[in-house]
Amino acid sequence: MTEQSCHDLEDQPAAYKSCFGGEELKRAKAALSGGLVGGTIKVNFNNEMTPSTSQLSTLSSSTSHASASSQYHHRGSSDGGMHYPHEHQVRDLNHAAKMYAQLEDQARSKGQMPDYDTLYSHGLVLQELAAKSNPSSAEHRLYLQQACDLYEASLQVRPSSHAALYNWGVALTDLARVVRMGSTGPSQPSEADSGMTAVSSSAVPHVQLQMSPQACLALASQKYAQALKWQPNNPQALNNWGLVLQEMSAHAQQHAERDRLVQCALEKFRCAIRMRPDFDRGCYNLGTVCYTYASTLQAELSAQYRGIPANTLDSEGLKQRQAKEAEIRTAFTTAAQYICLAYALQQHKDIYRKSLGVVRSMLPLPFLRAGHLLAPLPGTLGTSQEAWRRDWFVLDQASLRAASSMETSLSSSISSGLVAMTQLHLSPSSDPPLVIPLTDMYDVRRVDDVSLPAGHALWVGLHSDPLGIYLIAEDAASADTWVDALLLCHYIALTRSPEALSEALTPAHKRVSIKE
Repeated sequence: MTEQSCHDLEDQPAAYKSCFGGEELKRAKAALSGGLVGGTIKVNFNNEMTPSTSQLSTLSSSTSHASASSQYHHRGSSDGGMHYPHEHQVRDLNHAAKMYAQLEDQARSKGQMPDYDTLYSHGLVLQELAAKSNPSSAEHRLYLQQACDLYEASLQVRPSSHAALYNWGVALTDLARVVRMGSTGPSQPSEADSGMTAVSSSAVPHVQLQMSPQACLALASQKYAQALKWQPNNPQALNNWGLVLQEMSAHAQQHAERDRLVQCALEKFRCAIRMRPDFDRGCYNLGTVCYTYASTLQAELSAQYRGIPANTLDSEGLKQRQAKEAEIRTAFTTAAQYICLAYALQQHKDIYRKSLGVVRSMLPLPFLRAGHLLAPLPGTLGTSQEAWRRDWFVLDQASLRAASSMETSLSSSISSGLVAMTQLHLSPSSDPPLVIPLTDMYDVRRVDDVSLPAGHALWVGLHSDPLGIYLIAEDAASADTWVDALLLCHYIALTRSPEALSEALTPAHKRVSIKE
Protein backbone atom coordinates (compact mmCIF):
# COMPACT_ATOMS: atom_id res chain seq x y z
CA MET A 1 0.00 0.00 0.00
CA THR A 2 1.34 3.43 -0.91
CA GLU A 3 1.71 6.25 1.59
CA GLN A 4 -1.08 8.14 -0.21
CA SER A 5 -3.36 5.13 0.16
CA CYS A 6 -2.65 5.14 3.87
CA HIS A 7 -3.63 8.79 4.09
CA ASP A 8 -6.83 8.01 2.16
CA LEU A 9 -7.62 5.34 4.72
CA GLU A 10 -6.97 7.72 7.60
CA ASP A 11 -9.29 10.34 6.17
CA GLN A 12 -12.23 8.10 5.36
CA PRO A 13 -15.55 9.23 6.87
CA ALA A 14 -16.28 8.18 10.42
CA ALA A 15 -18.06 4.84 10.51
CA TYR A 16 -21.08 3.89 12.56
CA LYS A 17 -20.79 0.44 14.03
CA SER A 18 -23.79 -1.46 15.25
CA CYS A 19 -23.86 -2.06 18.97
CA PHE A 20 -24.47 -5.46 20.51
CA GLY A 21 -26.50 -4.30 23.49
CA GLY A 22 -29.89 -5.93 22.90
CA GLU A 23 -32.07 -8.85 21.89
CA GLU A 24 -33.73 -9.67 18.60
CA LEU A 25 -37.21 -8.37 17.89
CA LYS A 26 -38.72 -11.85 18.14
CA ARG A 27 -37.71 -11.84 21.80
CA ALA A 28 -39.31 -8.45 22.27
CA LYS A 29 -42.50 -9.89 20.82
CA ALA A 30 -42.26 -12.60 23.44
CA ALA A 31 -42.14 -9.82 26.07
CA LEU A 32 -38.67 -10.79 27.18
CA SER A 33 -36.55 -7.94 25.92
CA GLY A 34 -36.19 -5.08 23.48
CA GLY A 35 -33.53 -4.47 20.88
CA LEU A 36 -30.76 -1.91 21.03
CA VAL A 37 -29.23 -0.52 17.93
CA GLY A 38 -26.89 1.98 16.49
CA GLY A 39 -24.29 2.26 19.14
CA THR A 40 -20.83 2.88 18.00
CA ILE A 41 -19.19 5.51 15.86
CA LYS A 42 -15.46 5.71 15.25
CA VAL A 43 -14.09 9.20 14.85
CA ASN A 44 -11.46 9.71 12.22
CA PHE A 45 -7.95 11.08 12.10
CA ASN A 46 -8.79 14.77 12.29
CA ASN A 47 -11.00 14.42 15.39
CA GLU A 48 -14.14 15.29 13.45
CA MET A 49 -17.28 13.23 13.30
CA THR A 50 -19.24 12.67 10.12
CA PRO A 51 -22.95 11.85 10.44
CA SER A 52 -23.93 8.46 9.09
CA THR A 53 -26.90 7.64 6.92
CA SER A 54 -26.50 3.92 7.47
CA GLN A 55 -29.47 1.70 8.21
CA LEU A 56 -29.78 0.31 11.71
CA SER A 57 -30.90 -3.16 12.71
CA THR A 58 -31.36 -5.20 15.84
CA LEU A 59 -28.52 -7.56 16.57
CA SER A 60 -28.48 -10.85 18.38
CA SER A 61 -25.58 -11.74 20.62
CA SER A 62 -24.02 -13.72 17.78
CA THR A 63 -24.08 -10.89 15.25
CA SER A 64 -20.76 -9.31 14.38
CA HIS A 65 -20.00 -5.63 14.57
CA ALA A 66 -19.87 -3.90 11.22
CA SER A 67 -18.74 -0.48 10.09
CA ALA A 68 -21.84 0.41 8.22
CA SER A 69 -20.59 3.45 6.35
CA SER A 70 -17.15 2.04 5.66
CA GLN A 71 -16.19 0.79 2.24
CA TYR A 72 -15.77 -2.62 3.89
CA HIS A 73 -18.71 -4.22 5.62
CA HIS A 74 -20.17 -7.53 6.67
CA ARG A 75 -23.26 -8.84 4.95
CA GLY A 76 -25.54 -11.40 6.51
CA SER A 77 -25.69 -14.59 4.45
CA SER A 78 -28.86 -16.49 3.73
CA ASP A 79 -27.81 -19.30 6.07
CA GLY A 80 -27.33 -16.91 8.97
CA GLY A 81 -23.54 -16.83 8.66
CA MET A 82 -21.28 -13.96 7.63
CA HIS A 83 -19.57 -13.14 4.35
CA TYR A 84 -16.17 -11.70 5.18
CA PRO A 85 -14.32 -9.09 3.14
CA HIS A 86 -12.16 -10.09 0.21
CA GLU A 87 -8.57 -10.92 1.08
CA HIS A 88 -7.16 -7.91 -0.75
CA GLN A 89 -9.21 -5.54 1.40
CA VAL A 90 -7.86 -7.07 4.59
CA ARG A 91 -4.40 -7.09 3.07
CA ASP A 92 -4.59 -3.35 2.43
CA LEU A 93 -5.48 -2.73 6.05
CA ASN A 94 -2.60 -4.95 7.17
CA HIS A 95 -0.19 -3.06 4.96
CA ALA A 96 -1.31 0.20 6.53
CA ALA A 97 -0.92 -1.24 10.03
CA LYS A 98 2.58 -2.54 9.24
CA MET A 99 3.58 0.87 7.92
CA TYR A 100 2.50 2.48 11.19
CA ALA A 101 4.32 -0.21 13.16
CA GLN A 102 7.50 0.50 11.20
CA LEU A 103 7.17 4.23 11.89
CA GLU A 104 6.77 3.49 15.60
CA ASP A 105 9.84 1.23 15.62
CA GLN A 106 11.88 3.87 13.81
CA ALA A 107 10.93 6.50 16.37
CA ARG A 108 11.77 4.24 19.31
CA SER A 109 15.09 3.22 17.75
CA LYS A 110 16.01 6.90 17.87
CA GLY A 111 14.99 7.15 21.50
CA GLN A 112 11.82 9.07 20.61
CA MET A 113 8.17 8.51 21.41
CA PRO A 114 6.08 7.82 18.28
CA ASP A 115 3.92 10.78 17.38
CA TYR A 116 0.21 10.95 18.21
CA ASP A 117 -1.02 10.69 14.62
CA THR A 118 0.87 7.46 14.00
CA LEU A 119 -0.27 5.79 17.22
CA TYR A 120 -3.88 6.89 16.89
CA SER A 121 -4.17 5.98 13.21
CA HIS A 122 -2.57 2.61 13.91
CA GLY A 123 -5.23 1.97 16.55
CA LEU A 124 -8.00 2.85 14.11
CA VAL A 125 -6.64 0.47 11.47
CA LEU A 126 -6.37 -2.41 13.95
CA GLN A 127 -9.88 -1.71 15.17
CA GLU A 128 -11.07 -1.86 11.58
CA LEU A 129 -9.20 -5.14 11.10
CA ALA A 130 -11.01 -6.51 14.13
CA ALA A 131 -14.33 -5.57 12.55
CA LYS A 132 -13.35 -7.43 9.38
CA SER A 133 -12.16 -10.60 11.12
CA ASN A 134 -14.12 -13.58 12.38
CA PRO A 135 -15.48 -12.58 15.81
CA SER A 136 -14.63 -15.99 17.25
CA SER A 137 -11.01 -15.93 16.11
CA ALA A 138 -7.96 -15.21 18.28
CA GLU A 139 -6.96 -12.47 15.83
CA HIS A 140 -10.21 -10.58 16.43
CA ARG A 141 -9.51 -10.34 20.14
CA LEU A 142 -5.83 -9.56 19.62
CA TYR A 143 -6.59 -6.66 17.26
CA LEU A 144 -8.92 -5.14 19.86
CA GLN A 145 -6.35 -5.53 22.63
CA GLN A 146 -3.65 -3.94 20.48
CA ALA A 147 -5.98 -1.08 19.48
CA CYS A 148 -6.59 -0.40 23.19
CA ASP A 149 -2.83 -0.34 23.79
CA LEU A 150 -2.30 2.12 20.94
CA TYR A 151 -5.07 4.48 22.08
CA GLU A 152 -3.55 4.45 25.55
CA ALA A 153 -0.12 5.24 24.08
CA SER A 154 -1.53 8.04 21.91
CA LEU A 155 -3.08 9.62 25.00
CA GLN A 156 0.34 9.75 26.65
CA VAL A 157 1.31 12.07 23.80
CA ARG A 158 -1.97 14.00 23.63
CA PRO A 159 -3.99 13.55 26.86
CA SER A 160 -6.80 15.81 25.64
CA SER A 161 -7.68 13.69 22.59
CA HIS A 162 -11.39 13.01 22.90
CA ALA A 163 -11.17 10.88 19.73
CA ALA A 164 -8.65 8.46 21.27
CA LEU A 165 -10.66 8.24 24.49
CA TYR A 166 -13.84 7.68 22.53
CA ASN A 167 -12.47 4.92 20.33
CA TRP A 168 -10.75 3.30 23.29
CA GLY A 169 -14.23 3.06 24.79
CA VAL A 170 -15.49 1.51 21.54
CA ALA A 171 -12.70 -1.09 21.51
CA LEU A 172 -13.24 -1.99 25.16
CA THR A 173 -16.96 -2.45 24.55
CA ASP A 174 -16.20 -4.78 21.64
CA LEU A 175 -13.65 -6.60 23.79
CA ALA A 176 -16.25 -7.15 26.50
CA ARG A 177 -18.47 -8.85 23.95
CA VAL A 178 -15.64 -11.09 22.80
CA VAL A 179 -14.74 -12.09 26.36
CA ARG A 180 -18.37 -12.79 27.20
CA MET A 181 -18.68 -14.98 24.11
CA GLY A 182 -15.82 -17.04 25.49
CA SER A 183 -13.47 -16.33 22.60
CA THR A 184 -10.10 -17.80 23.57
CA GLY A 185 -6.86 -18.34 21.82
CA PRO A 186 -3.20 -17.50 21.90
CA SER A 187 -2.18 -13.96 22.72
CA GLN A 188 -0.32 -13.91 19.43
CA PRO A 189 -1.57 -15.08 16.01
CA SER A 190 -0.65 -18.52 14.82
CA GLU A 191 2.26 -18.98 12.43
CA ALA A 192 -0.16 -19.57 9.58
CA ASP A 193 -1.70 -16.17 10.19
CA SER A 194 1.50 -14.33 11.04
CA GLY A 195 0.97 -12.14 7.99
CA MET A 196 -1.95 -10.55 9.82
CA THR A 197 0.22 -9.30 12.68
CA ALA A 198 0.69 -5.59 12.29
CA VAL A 199 2.14 -4.25 15.51
CA SER A 200 5.38 -2.66 16.45
CA SER A 201 8.08 -5.00 17.69
CA SER A 202 8.37 -2.73 20.73
CA ALA A 203 4.67 -2.17 21.17
CA VAL A 204 3.30 -0.94 24.46
CA PRO A 205 2.10 -3.61 26.92
CA HIS A 206 -1.25 -5.22 26.22
CA VAL A 207 -4.34 -4.46 28.24
CA GLN A 208 -5.04 -7.16 30.80
CA LEU A 209 -5.79 -10.29 28.80
CA GLN A 210 -7.90 -11.74 31.62
CA MET A 211 -10.15 -8.72 32.20
CA SER A 212 -13.74 -9.75 32.84
CA PRO A 213 -16.51 -8.45 30.55
CA GLN A 214 -17.82 -6.28 33.38
CA ALA A 215 -14.34 -4.82 33.96
CA CYS A 216 -14.01 -4.02 30.25
CA LEU A 217 -17.38 -2.28 30.32
CA ALA A 218 -16.53 -0.35 33.47
CA LEU A 219 -13.33 0.87 31.84
CA ALA A 220 -15.22 1.75 28.65
CA SER A 221 -17.63 3.79 30.77
CA GLN A 222 -14.69 5.73 32.19
CA LYS A 223 -13.32 6.44 28.70
CA TYR A 224 -16.64 7.83 27.45
CA ALA A 225 -16.86 10.03 30.56
CA GLN A 226 -13.35 11.35 29.90
CA ALA A 227 -14.08 11.87 26.20
CA LEU A 228 -17.13 13.95 27.09
CA LYS A 229 -15.00 16.05 29.41
CA TRP A 230 -13.03 17.21 26.36
CA GLN A 231 -15.97 17.28 23.94
CA PRO A 232 -19.20 17.76 25.93
CA ASN A 233 -21.46 18.25 22.94
CA ASN A 234 -21.16 14.73 21.58
CA PRO A 235 -24.53 12.92 21.60
CA GLN A 236 -23.05 9.76 20.09
CA ALA A 237 -20.63 9.42 23.02
CA LEU A 238 -23.59 9.80 25.38
CA ASN A 239 -25.46 7.15 23.41
CA ASN A 240 -22.51 4.73 23.56
CA TRP A 241 -22.09 5.41 27.27
CA GLY A 242 -25.76 4.67 27.84
CA LEU A 243 -25.46 1.35 26.01
CA VAL A 244 -22.44 0.38 28.11
CA LEU A 245 -24.31 1.21 31.33
CA GLN A 246 -27.31 -0.80 30.17
CA GLU A 247 -25.10 -3.78 29.39
CA MET A 248 -23.49 -3.48 32.82
CA SER A 249 -26.94 -3.40 34.44
CA ALA A 250 -27.89 -6.67 32.75
CA HIS A 251 -25.07 -8.41 34.62
CA ALA A 252 -25.24 -6.55 37.94
CA GLN A 253 -25.17 -8.80 41.01
CA GLN A 254 -27.63 -6.77 43.10
CA HIS A 255 -31.02 -5.31 42.14
CA ALA A 256 -30.10 -1.95 43.65
CA GLU A 257 -26.97 -1.74 41.50
CA ARG A 258 -28.92 -2.82 38.43
CA ASP A 259 -31.58 -0.17 39.01
CA ARG A 260 -28.92 2.52 39.51
CA LEU A 261 -27.16 1.59 36.28
CA VAL A 262 -30.42 1.57 34.31
CA GLN A 263 -31.30 5.04 35.57
CA CYS A 264 -27.81 6.28 34.67
CA ALA A 265 -28.19 4.79 31.18
CA LEU A 266 -31.54 6.52 30.70
CA GLU A 267 -29.96 9.80 31.80
CA LYS A 268 -27.26 9.50 29.10
CA PHE A 269 -29.78 8.81 26.33
CA ARG A 270 -31.96 11.65 27.59
CA CYS A 271 -29.04 14.10 27.50
CA ALA A 272 -28.25 12.97 23.95
CA ILE A 273 -31.73 13.59 22.55
CA ARG A 274 -32.08 16.93 24.32
CA MET A 275 -28.75 17.94 22.84
CA ARG A 276 -29.87 16.83 19.37
CA PRO A 277 -33.62 16.20 18.93
CA ASP A 278 -33.09 14.48 15.56
CA PHE A 279 -30.94 11.78 17.20
CA ASP A 280 -33.34 8.92 16.51
CA ARG A 281 -30.92 6.19 17.66
CA GLY A 282 -30.67 7.70 21.13
CA CYS A 283 -34.45 8.04 21.30
CA TYR A 284 -34.96 4.44 20.22
CA ASN A 285 -32.35 3.12 22.63
CA LEU A 286 -33.97 5.03 25.47
CA GLY A 287 -37.23 3.29 24.64
CA THR A 288 -35.75 -0.18 24.37
CA VAL A 289 -33.85 0.14 27.64
CA CYS A 290 -37.13 1.15 29.33
CA TYR A 291 -38.83 -1.83 27.70
CA THR A 292 -36.14 -4.28 28.77
CA TYR A 293 -36.21 -2.93 32.31
CA ALA A 294 -40.01 -3.12 32.48
CA SER A 295 -39.90 -6.71 31.21
CA THR A 296 -37.37 -7.59 33.92
CA LEU A 297 -39.51 -6.02 36.65
CA GLN A 298 -42.57 -7.80 35.31
CA ALA A 299 -40.81 -11.18 35.39
CA GLU A 300 -39.63 -10.55 38.95
CA LEU A 301 -43.13 -9.55 40.07
CA SER A 302 -44.65 -12.66 38.49
CA ALA A 303 -42.10 -14.85 40.24
CA GLN A 304 -42.69 -13.11 43.57
CA TYR A 305 -46.46 -13.63 43.50
CA ARG A 306 -46.61 -16.94 41.65
CA GLY A 307 -49.21 -19.12 43.29
CA ILE A 308 -50.41 -16.31 45.60
CA PRO A 309 -53.97 -15.15 44.71
CA ALA A 310 -54.51 -11.41 45.09
CA ASN A 311 -57.49 -11.98 47.42
CA THR A 312 -55.21 -13.68 49.94
CA LEU A 313 -53.04 -10.57 50.44
CA ASP A 314 -53.60 -8.19 53.33
CA SER A 315 -54.25 -4.53 52.60
CA GLU A 316 -50.58 -3.55 52.81
CA GLY A 317 -49.44 -6.44 50.63
CA LEU A 318 -52.11 -5.67 48.04
CA LYS A 319 -51.12 -2.01 48.04
CA GLN A 320 -47.46 -2.89 47.43
CA ARG A 321 -48.36 -5.22 44.59
CA GLN A 322 -50.59 -2.62 42.93
CA ALA A 323 -47.89 0.03 43.27
CA LYS A 324 -45.37 -2.28 41.58
CA GLU A 325 -47.84 -3.08 38.79
CA ALA A 326 -48.41 0.66 38.23
CA GLU A 327 -44.63 1.22 38.07
CA ILE A 328 -44.25 -1.52 35.45
CA ARG A 329 -47.20 -0.22 33.43
CA THR A 330 -45.67 3.27 33.46
CA ALA A 331 -42.30 1.90 32.31
CA PHE A 332 -43.90 0.08 29.38
CA THR A 333 -45.86 3.20 28.40
CA THR A 334 -42.70 5.30 28.61
CA ALA A 335 -40.86 2.80 26.41
CA ALA A 336 -43.64 2.97 23.84
CA GLN A 337 -43.45 6.78 23.83
CA TYR A 338 -39.78 6.87 22.85
CA ILE A 339 -40.07 4.09 20.27
CA CYS A 340 -43.03 5.91 18.70
CA LEU A 341 -41.03 9.15 18.56
CA ALA A 342 -38.04 7.37 17.00
CA TYR A 343 -40.33 6.02 14.29
CA ALA A 344 -41.82 9.47 13.67
CA LEU A 345 -38.29 10.85 13.31
CA GLN A 346 -37.20 8.15 10.81
CA GLN A 347 -40.19 6.33 9.33
CA HIS A 348 -38.08 4.52 6.73
CA LYS A 349 -36.25 2.43 9.34
CA ASP A 350 -37.81 -0.99 9.42
CA ILE A 351 -36.70 -1.83 12.95
CA TYR A 352 -38.54 1.21 14.30
CA ARG A 353 -41.70 0.23 12.44
CA LYS A 354 -41.57 -3.35 13.72
CA SER A 355 -40.81 -2.29 17.28
CA LEU A 356 -43.65 0.22 17.23
CA GLY A 357 -45.95 -2.61 16.16
CA VAL A 358 -44.97 -4.42 19.37
CA VAL A 359 -45.52 -1.49 21.75
CA ARG A 360 -48.15 0.76 20.12
CA SER A 361 -50.97 -0.75 22.21
CA MET A 362 -49.12 0.39 25.34
CA LEU A 363 -49.65 4.04 24.38
CA PRO A 364 -52.70 6.03 25.58
CA LEU A 365 -53.98 6.09 21.99
CA PRO A 366 -54.88 8.20 20.15
CA PHE A 367 -52.39 10.24 22.20
CA LEU A 368 -48.64 9.93 22.65
CA ARG A 369 -48.70 10.82 26.33
CA ALA A 370 -51.26 11.55 29.03
CA GLY A 371 -51.10 12.34 32.72
CA HIS A 372 -51.70 14.79 35.52
CA LEU A 373 -50.05 18.21 35.45
CA LEU A 374 -50.54 21.22 37.67
CA ALA A 375 -51.01 24.32 35.49
CA PRO A 376 -51.73 27.99 36.24
CA LEU A 377 -55.17 29.28 35.44
CA PRO A 378 -55.03 31.57 32.38
CA GLY A 379 -54.02 35.14 33.20
CA THR A 380 -53.25 34.53 36.89
CA LEU A 381 -49.55 33.58 36.83
CA GLY A 382 -47.43 36.19 38.62
CA THR A 383 -50.41 38.11 39.90
CA SER A 384 -51.85 38.36 43.40
CA GLN A 385 -54.71 36.18 42.12
CA GLU A 386 -52.38 33.36 41.02
CA ALA A 387 -54.21 30.04 41.01
CA TRP A 388 -53.26 26.57 39.87
CA ARG A 389 -55.35 23.65 38.71
CA ARG A 390 -54.48 19.96 38.51
CA ASP A 391 -55.72 18.68 35.17
CA TRP A 392 -55.40 15.55 33.09
CA PHE A 393 -53.36 16.51 30.02
CA VAL A 394 -52.97 14.76 26.68
CA LEU A 395 -50.34 15.24 23.99
CA ASP A 396 -50.75 14.38 20.32
CA GLN A 397 -49.45 15.55 16.94
CA ALA A 398 -51.15 18.95 17.31
CA SER A 399 -50.94 20.17 20.89
CA LEU A 400 -50.58 19.67 24.62
CA ARG A 401 -53.96 20.34 26.20
CA ALA A 402 -56.15 19.81 29.22
CA ALA A 403 -58.26 16.82 28.26
CA SER A 404 -61.97 16.82 27.68
CA SER A 405 -64.08 14.23 29.52
CA MET A 406 -63.96 11.93 26.50
CA GLU A 407 -60.20 12.34 26.08
CA THR A 408 -59.72 11.63 29.77
CA SER A 409 -61.73 8.45 29.50
CA LEU A 410 -59.78 7.30 26.44
CA SER A 411 -56.32 7.88 27.87
CA SER A 412 -56.34 7.55 31.65
CA SER A 413 -56.49 3.79 32.18
CA ILE A 414 -53.51 2.95 29.96
CA SER A 415 -51.39 5.85 31.17
CA SER A 416 -51.48 5.25 34.88
CA GLY A 417 -54.09 2.70 35.81
CA LEU A 418 -55.90 5.45 37.72
CA VAL A 419 -59.12 7.20 36.80
CA ALA A 420 -58.28 10.85 36.36
CA MET A 421 -61.37 12.43 37.87
CA THR A 422 -59.62 14.80 40.26
CA GLN A 423 -59.60 17.72 37.88
CA LEU A 424 -63.39 17.77 37.70
CA HIS A 425 -63.55 19.06 41.25
CA LEU A 426 -60.63 21.48 41.46
CA SER A 427 -61.92 24.58 39.69
CA PRO A 428 -65.03 26.09 38.18
CA SER A 429 -65.99 24.47 34.89
CA SER A 430 -66.23 27.94 33.30
CA ASP A 431 -62.41 28.22 33.23
CA PRO A 432 -61.16 27.69 29.68
CA PRO A 433 -58.99 24.61 29.14
CA LEU A 434 -55.30 25.16 28.54
CA VAL A 435 -54.20 24.38 24.97
CA ILE A 436 -50.55 24.72 23.82
CA PRO A 437 -50.04 24.15 20.07
CA LEU A 438 -46.75 22.44 19.25
CA THR A 439 -45.98 25.11 16.68
CA ASP A 440 -46.22 27.81 19.36
CA MET A 441 -43.40 26.26 21.40
CA TYR A 442 -39.75 27.13 20.98
CA ASP A 443 -38.17 25.56 24.06
CA VAL A 444 -38.93 23.13 26.90
CA ARG A 445 -36.77 22.56 29.96
CA ARG A 446 -36.76 21.45 33.59
CA VAL A 447 -36.67 24.28 36.13
CA ASP A 448 -36.15 24.62 39.87
CA ASP A 449 -37.98 27.65 41.23
CA VAL A 450 -38.99 27.91 44.89
CA SER A 451 -41.77 30.34 43.99
CA LEU A 452 -43.64 27.57 42.15
CA PRO A 453 -45.97 25.07 43.82
CA ALA A 454 -44.43 21.91 45.25
CA GLY A 455 -43.57 19.30 42.65
CA HIS A 456 -41.27 18.89 39.67
CA ALA A 457 -41.51 21.84 37.33
CA LEU A 458 -40.97 22.30 33.62
CA TRP A 459 -41.10 25.47 31.57
CA VAL A 460 -42.47 25.74 28.05
CA GLY A 461 -41.27 28.72 26.00
CA LEU A 462 -44.01 30.15 23.77
CA HIS A 463 -43.90 32.50 20.81
CA SER A 464 -47.28 33.88 21.86
CA ASP A 465 -46.28 34.60 25.46
CA PRO A 466 -42.86 36.03 26.41
CA LEU A 467 -43.18 34.56 29.90
CA GLY A 468 -43.95 31.08 28.65
CA ILE A 469 -45.85 28.71 30.91
CA TYR A 470 -44.89 26.58 33.90
CA LEU A 471 -46.25 23.09 34.50
CA ILE A 472 -45.76 20.89 37.57
CA ALA A 473 -45.43 17.11 37.30
CA GLU A 474 -45.98 14.68 40.15
CA ASP A 475 -42.47 13.20 40.16
CA ALA A 476 -39.07 13.73 38.54
CA ALA A 477 -39.37 10.82 36.10
CA SER A 478 -42.71 12.10 34.84
CA ALA A 479 -41.35 15.64 34.45
CA ASP A 480 -38.37 14.39 32.43
CA THR A 481 -40.57 12.27 30.19
CA TRP A 482 -42.92 15.21 29.56
CA VAL A 483 -39.95 17.41 28.62
CA ASP A 484 -38.63 14.83 26.16
CA ALA A 485 -42.07 14.25 24.63
CA LEU A 486 -42.72 17.97 24.15
CA LEU A 487 -39.26 18.70 22.74
CA LEU A 488 -39.39 15.88 20.21
CA CYS A 489 -43.02 16.42 19.24
CA HIS A 490 -42.23 20.10 18.62
CA TYR A 491 -39.19 19.15 16.54
CA ILE A 492 -41.18 16.60 14.52
CA ALA A 493 -43.98 19.12 13.91
CA LEU A 494 -41.48 21.64 12.52
CA THR A 495 -39.17 19.37 10.53
CA ARG A 496 -41.16 16.31 9.43
CA SER A 497 -44.38 15.94 7.47
CA PRO A 498 -47.55 16.93 9.33
CA GLU A 499 -48.64 13.28 9.27
CA ALA A 500 -45.41 11.81 10.73
CA LEU A 501 -46.53 11.60 14.35
CA SER A 502 -50.19 11.09 13.44
CA GLU A 503 -49.32 7.99 11.43
CA ALA A 504 -47.15 6.68 14.23
CA LEU A 505 -50.09 6.97 16.63
CA THR A 506 -52.56 5.31 14.26
CA PRO A 507 -52.49 1.54 13.65
CA ALA A 508 -52.17 0.62 9.95
CA HIS A 509 -55.65 -0.95 9.66
CA LYS A 510 -57.25 2.22 11.06
CA ARG A 511 -55.29 4.42 8.62
CA VAL A 512 -56.73 2.37 5.76
CA SER A 513 -60.26 2.78 7.11
CA ILE A 514 -59.83 6.54 7.44
CA LYS A 515 -58.58 6.89 3.87
CA GLU A 516 -61.49 4.83 2.55
